[in-house]
Amino acid sequence: MLFWSNHFVTRVEDYNCPSYAYDYFRMLEENALGNFRSFVEQIGTSPSMLVYLNGVQNTRFQPNENYARELLELFTLGRDNNYTQNDITEAARALTGWNGFTEACAPITYISDFHDPGQKTIFGQTDNFDYNGLIDLIFEQRSREAANYICSKLYNFYINREANEDIVAELAQVFLDKNFELAPVLRILFKSEHFFDEAHLGGVIKSPIESMYGFIKESGFPVEETVIGGANPTSAFVALYFANAEQGQALFDPVDVAGWLGDRDWINSTSLTNRWNIIDFFIFDFFQNHRDDLIVWVQELVDNSNDPYFITKRVIDYFIPLELQSEQDYNNGVEAFKWEVPENYFEDESWNLDWDQEIVGGQIVFLLRFISRLPEFQMA
Repeated sequence: MLFWSNHFVTRVEDYNCPSYAYDYFRMLEENALGNFRSFVEQIGTSPSMLVYLNGVQNTRFQPNENYARELLELFTLGRDNNYTQNDITEAARALTGWNGFTEACAPITYISDFHDPGQKTIFGQTDNFDYNGLIDLIFEQRSREAANYICSKLYNFYINREANEDIVAELAQVFLDKNFELAPVLRILFKSEHFFDEAHLGGVIKSPIESMYGFIKESGFPVEETVIGGANPTSAFVALYFANAEQGQALFDPVDVAGWLGDRDWINSTSLTNRWNIIDFFIFDFFQNHRDDLIVWVQELVDNSNDPYFITKRVIDYFIPLELQSEQDYNNGVEAFKWEVPENYFEDESWNLDWDQEIVGGQIVFLLRFISRLPEFQMA
């Protein structure tokens, strides 16, 4: 759903309507593993998209090309991929009629009197195309272009920013053979040797959402519903939403219709510091509210070892896609984990994970903070 929200982009702040946002969210959820052609049909008449890309203002009397342009350029074929400006102009005429708008947040309906019923020439084909006729034409006349474009985007998102054209071509053929069903394509991709090739591990910088939510999910610790006090306590996930927004990734509010660029665009001196601070917030919440669970989690992960090096390496390797580059990097982690515990406690093996729980919990906190600041931790 995160992928599709950055493909079929709308912006909540532009249409500012809870019912439209819910409808959009439900549509992503129901179609994320479904039929792409059906997905395209539905998204274009969703209220959020009709408002965001001016479809509600696109009439036979005054055509608006905004959605027609993005339908071809961003949503189905890709930029400059076998279509012309005239195709966009004529497609806009085919899309007219979805103008039944009475008030804010009201349903948007089709009004036949606002539709242009005349002949249009698109992709060299002439007919009195309407909305469904245009969608049919795209998937009949430009099916190969659409399949390659979508499979390339899936590859870039899930594997590597540099697409392997041979793999993309194979996926595109499956996409075509399965009549644009998404699940078979993703199933083949995720079960392939190529997907698990180490050459692709750590090849893309995590988005703020992937970094934050990924850490919470991988650690397995519950997050308290209310963790920020004061006169107006708020949910941890509300806080996380705004924290991600500060880093440029507010859910359902991408920067523009092209979506978040991702990868290197996520990292700068400000956003990196924000990442550290946000993860610190959750780490200390784990310590304050789930310290026993935190310690048990590490004990189970390391089979209750009392070797600080083994514990450190096991926890680090759990959170990052590849091993650290040098032994010194692991040794630095060991120093962070040992914290202020005297060295002789480790040397005579009197220290273990069942030791003073507040101190052991603190050691784990400092190890997790060390991991969250590793360059490798930022990579997926």
